Amino acid sequence: MRKYLLLLVTAFSFTACDEKQDPKAAVVELADKKIAAEAVISLQERNFDANMAIKDYFSDIAAMAIALKKNPQKKEQIIKRAGLNSVEKTCKDLLVSKEKWENLMQRCQYRGYFVCAEEIRSYKDAVESLFLSLDAGAQKTFRSSTECPQF
Repeated sequence: MRKYLLLLVTAFSFTACDEKQDPKAAVVELADKKIAAEAVISLQERNFDANMAIKDYFSDIAAMAIALKKNPQKKEQIIKRAGLNSVEKTCKDLLVSKEKWENLMQRCQYRGYFVCAEEIRSYKDAVESLFLSLDAGAQKTFRSSTECPQF
């Protein structure tokens, strides 16, 4: 039940990352990218490296959502190989909060134009897609958890 959301984290390892990459390593890599992105989201002035850290994180989340849509039959295999077991921990470790995303979205608007990577704008849809790939029990846990972004 709770394992399904955690599957989402490693699903991208079959598409967005090197296919030979270990799912556990992919989870660690995504968690590191989240930390790097969160560290620069609220900065008043962001340089190229900061913008790339943000783009890399949101790109991986989008790729993960797409991978699960394309390969829903691999969920159990991915969960088992990645050693994932808790929806709350997965949300906390791997998903940016709704508030931080909304803050970033505001900063991406400039004179009526969206000036950030499209993956940032599509984060809400990616999280919703990840949510829909969960079983009913995991969806309930996701919706009741304060650690998971609620859109």
